[in-house]
This record gives sequence, structure tokens and C-alpha cells, in this order.
Amino acid sequence: MGTTIVVCCKLPNGLIIEHMGKTHTLKGSNSTEIVGGHGLTVIDKELWDAWYDKHKDYQPVKQGLIFAHEKLDSAQSIAKERAKNKSGFEGLDPDKPGAGLSKMTDKD
Repeated sequence: MGTTIVVCCKLPNGLIIEHMGKTHTLKGSNSTEIVGGHGLTVIDKELWDAWYDKHKDYQPVKQGLIFAHEKLDSAQSIAKERAKNKSGFEGLDPDKPGAGLSKMTDKD
């Protein structure tokens, strides 16, 4: 393996990225070690660069839910700054479940 890069992913189950037969699974927000809701994965920089060039218009990338940095401490800082970014996969607040929904009671 050559140069590596830290990829941060806020999708719940992570993401399998692939380029020219090489694959790698990015850790997601369900990882055991997360920073700002992002799973952090160290991968080969060439794989990341090739995948990113092809998928830079992918909505999670455009929204900053998947990003990379060459330095771990910088990746962690960015992940913390983006902690409030929503992926749309967050769980519902049981006290405020959303429009058209109501909290269940013991009688339901």
C-alpha cells in the first residue's frame, strides 16, 4: 500500500467504494469509534482519489457527509465541525416524532 488518507463517512452503515476491482468499506456512523458522528477509515489515497473523481457529484459527498483528509487530526477536527450536518438517516425523537406522527402511549 502506498500513501494513505483518512476518509470520514456519516452514512449509518458506511459505504463500499470501488475502483478498477479494488474495494474498501468505509466505516459509518454505526462504527464503534466515531468523531462528530463520522466513522473514520484509513484507505489507499489512490483508491480514494479515483473514486472521488468519479463520484464528486454524489449527494453525500456534495453535502459533506463523506470527505477525506491526509492528516488524522485534521480529519477529526473537520468531522467535529460537521457534527450537526444531517444525513437524513437519524433516528426519530420519540417526544417529537415529526409531522403527522404522534408519540405512543402505554395505552396504544
